[in-house]
Order: sequence, then structure tokens, then C-alpha cells
Amino acid sequence: MGALTEILDGVEAIAKSISDLGKIIEAIQKGKDYFEKRYKDAKNDVKEILEEINKTLITTSSATSILTHFSFVDDPKSYAADLREFNNRIVDGKSEIDRLRQDHCRPN
Repeated sequence: MGALTEILDGVEAIAKSISDLGKIIEAIQKGKDYFEKRYKDAKNDVKEILEEINKTLITTSSATSILTHFSFVDDPKSYAADLREFNNRIVDGKSEIDRLRQDHCRPN
């Protein structure tokens, strides 16, 4: 069960990261009036930051779907087959993660 625990811990860490990014976005949106009143010149910088956060959220969501769209069967007889299938998904997902990384790092 060690591998399952590690996977669950990883998914939990990813969920927390997504939640934290959501809080950052919410704080920025609430501060929009503040920026417009006090720092009109910062508007383009904030826009670029929000666009980057959006790309990060999309990339994170796509990358984590490799893990979150997999279901383990709670049957000891299925553990070996599940782990093989899970490994295949990770291997197949590597090219997807590489593509996402390239798309995310591409300038607008």
C-alpha cells in the first residue's frame, strides 16, 4: 500500500496547490479596484500575471488528469494489474506533460 499512499499524498499536494492558486487569483481580482485607482501603470503587468496563472492552472489540471482519471480497484488480486496500468499511463502521459511544459513556457 506504500505506492498508493504516495499517490494519494501527491494528489492531495496538487489539490492544495490548485486551491492556493485559486486564493491568489481571488485576492488579485478583489484588488483590481485598488490597482486601477493607485497603480494605473501596473494594469498590464497584472494582466500578464493573471494570464500566466491561468496557463499554470490549465497546465496543472491537464497534467494531474493523468493521475486523477485513474481508479484503483480495492482488490489485492488486482494490485499488480492496476500498478502496471498506472505505470503505462504515467509513461504514456510523459509526452503529454512535455507538451504541456512547452506550451506553458511559450511566450504569448
